[in-house]
Amino acid sequence: REININDIYEKLDYSSKIMSLEKEVEINECNVNKDLIDFYNWAVENKDVYLITDMYLDRKTISSILMKSQIKKFKKLIISNEESSIKSDSSLFKKFLKENSIRPEEVLHIGNSLEADYLGAKRVGIRSIKLPTYKQRTAHNYISKKALSTPKSYLNAFINNHTSNNDPYFQFGYECFGPLLYGFV
Repeated sequence: REININDIYEKLDYSSKIMSLEKEVEINECNVNKDLIDFYNWAVENKDVYLITDMYLDRKTISSILMKSQIKKFKKLIISNEESSIKSDSSLFKKFLKENSIRPEEVLHIGNSLEADYLGAKRVGIRSIKLPTYKQRTAHNYISKKALSTPKSYLNAFINNHTSNNDPYFQFGYECFGPLLYGFV
């Protein structure tokens, strides 16, 4: 079964106030992929677009992120934790096809995870395109590969996926001093 944000905080025995803060941070810090927004806007005007996400956040939080990012006009939002299925084992794709009476050959899935988006879709006969992640598209020389393989890789994933400011000085401060300051928290 796919987990959701309530499961996480229940196990950690944290208060709902901290969970609310996490949701607020996600809404405020998530940014639209500027490389794809024009394609997305074309697609929703010309095709049926379904958003399929492996996400632990609740529908209200995800919907707020999408609204803030001007992601609208899609036909349906499918969230793994509501479906108790995930993309990487193809169960979420199978459910999507069955519940929407769609044949695999009628679908093109686009995502940035090799295992979940690309291979998960391929296993059920869906054509898929694997896009580079934000980190892959904007890698800077001052981020070492060793740093990305440490137990703090979750911090690196957050840093590399939560800013769209292209100013190199901002990027340097965000990526280098952010983790330093995080260490003091």
